Amino acid sequence: SITVTASIFGLSATVIVPLVTLDSLVIAFSPSPAYAGSTAVAVTTLSRLGVGSDYQQAVATVQATLSDATTKAVSSAVTLSSNATGSVSVAGLVIAGVAPGVALIAASYGGLAGASVEITAVDENLLVSDIVLSLSGNSAGSVTLAGAVNASFALAAKVTFSDGRVISDAVSSTSVDVAALMSFTSDDTTVATVSDAGVVELRGNGVELVTLTATSLDAGASADTLTIAGNLNPSTGDIDLGASSGLQFVQVGSTFSVPVRVNTGSSATAIQNFQIVLAFDDLVILATACTSAVSWGVCTTNDPPNRVTLVGNTGSTATVGTAVLLATITFTVQASGSTAIGGTIVELVSNAGGETRIQNTAIFAGAGTISATGSRRRALREATAGDIVPLPSPRRALASCGGCADGVVGDVNGDCTFSSFDVRVLAQYVAGSGPTVCTSQIDPTLDGVTTTQDALYLLYAIAGKLRFLTSYSSNGTPMVGTTDPITVSISLTTHENAASDDSQTDVYFEIGMDSATYAPVYLAGTDSPRESTGGYWVANASYASGAFVVSVYPDGGWPSQPGGIGIAVVVETKDVFGALDGQRRFPFKGTSIEPYVSLAFAFDPLLTVTIVNQPSSPPPLPPPSPPPPRPTPSPAPSAPSSPPPSPPPRP
Repeated sequence: SITVTASIFGLSATVIVPLVTLDSLVIAFSPSPAYAGSTAVAVTTLSRLGVGSDYQQAVATVQATLSDATTKAVSSAVTLSSNATGSVSVAGLVIAGVAPGVALIAASYGGLAGASVEITAVDENLLVSDIVLSLSGNSAGSVTLAGAVNASFALAAKVTFSDGRVISDAVSSTSVDVAALMSFTSDDTTVATVSDAGVVELRGNGVELVTLTATSLDAGASADTLTIAGNLNPSTGDIDLGASSGLQFVQVGSTFSVPVRVNTGSSATAIQNFQIVLAFDDLVILATACTSAVSWGVCTTNDPPNRVTLVGNTGSTATVGTAVLLATITFTVQASGSTAIGGTIVELVSNAGGETRIQNTAIFAGAGTISATGSRRRALREATAGDIVPLPSPRRALASCGGCADGVVGDVNGDCTFSSFDVRVLAQYVAGSGPTVCTSQIDPTLDGVTTTQDALYLLYAIAGKLRFLTSYSSNGTPMVGTTDPITVSISLTTHENAASDDSQTDVYFEIGMDSATYAPVYLAGTDSPRESTGGYWVANASYASGAFVVSVYPDGGWPSQPGGIGIAVVVETKDVFGALDGQRRFPFKGTSIEPYVSLAFAFDPLLTVTIVNQPSSPPPLPPPSPPPPRPTPSPAPSAPSSPPPSPPPRP
């Protein structure tokens, strides 16, 4: 030892520093890679793993014994060497078997001391006694494989050998070729595949759980399985249906709850307009409820019964995210079976880059299969017996588009097709911005002005809930006191630019005649049980030759109506089962029929019929004037005497 004294400003301190010398080195080996408890396992032999040629590996631990009998770990400061690298190789502190034989592994500590130990590479192959598969650190229960199509996920395989040694993860380990230890299989390669290297790739949505199996290649054939649920995540601009984890569609009782989500691409990008059409087999499942998750969205079910339509439009930028919930649909099982479910993104507009528009694209991530169990047949469903109505191909603009002149109903922007994008254009027009519009299509409410109400009308129309009133007329101008009828007719057009019939549409005419005083006589149409709070006639229109018609006169003849007779038109649509809701009603231009009065409407006629007064009788002619008195005749004058004629001259 030595004594060291330090002094300063009259102060001093002394310390005794012991001096020791290196006495000896001790070297030992434990399994490599390390695992829980591996440091307590002494390694003197290395064997081949499984049926492959890879040998076990071990890592050196070197300790120095000092002259005072204390020890110190010096592994990082030693150099290892092998006298038989053909049997046991050295790489840093790690040794590995190469071929059967014995090698002396020496450790040198800066030339001051050394130690060595014999390691034997054994000519035998260890069996795999146990495999534990996991994914994302989870080996209990099923694991969700969620991601984009072809996304890859690495399995983890903990392997225990017959000598008790362990490789914590043979898939990621660099000490062994996992393909020489075990094989991997998937029982549904349409959902997930797994490579020889233990890499899983997601191929599609799973209807059922998929089982992945790892089996050792040696005679012991140890195996383990892992169940996964394949669930595709939508890319930017795609739609996801069903659960985002676990299986995509899970039946609870007799129903499936199916959320509909959109990926806008980022947490800062807003969805502002959409039109999505979903299709499925309504003989297996039926949409019995649909709730919009955004206040500016509309959901239409059972029109037809194998389709659900979602539409929405907003100028707000508040609805953002990579998993924006648009709606939740409840499907009720109709019969056991399977049905594909998917559809088309007709329109999808976000504010990315100002405005990004996606059109007529098939839903990818959300497309899948619903496997239903049980039957809940109802008279409602039996009413739709027949072939399944196919999902139509996306409607595109005509090859030769004449723009506004083509007169496609609802086509505000003149691209010869009607979609939710026209709602956006009209809303922008009302706000004082946006492109040029087709002026013939900007007042679907027919009130003579273009407001946000017209944009809302278009939204309900593209959802299939309202019809376009494309023509209306009245015939006849009866005279007061006559029973000549007035005939009123209108024509309606659907959002698909086709004539609307009465299969899902009811039309009522409120006619401004006092029902308490005058009883209507109908030649076309019928008296409606619906009452006018204004006390007017209410008629059910009849449908014939593409028009809804009412022809009527009062039984006592037409009274004098100085202002004419006003007629309001009420149009109501139903789904295929006859269901009606508040979004399926509209009066042109206003009515005093309930429930419209409760919604602040009042009688406001769309057209007026004139009642002509009878012409007045002409005044009687005055009596004829007496003839003037006749004059007294004068006597006739005497004829004058004439000389006799001269005889003709002689010849």
